[in-house]
Amino acid sequence: MTKISADGLTVIHSECVPASNMTLRDYFAAKAMQTLISVTYSSNPSLGVDDVWLEEKHTEAIADQAYVLADVMMNARDIP
Repeated sequence: MTKISADGLTVIHSECVPASNMTLRDYFAAKAMQTLISVTYSSNPSLGVDDVWLEEKHTEAIADQAYVLADVMMNARDIP
């Protein structure tokens, strides 16, 4: 089960270790990253796990884009 803290800034997972410091931004980025990777695979079905796109420069770009999307989601929460 996933819950958001009272301040709306921290994600609380009952199945995670209590010391986990995952923020809401991290949670949004993780969800965005899943989609970015999924779209990459679905648009290129011949790609395998060991293919070139998983090189460090590509994975860093995916992570960067995931946080860009997370920041957009965080900003959207501030709009009434």
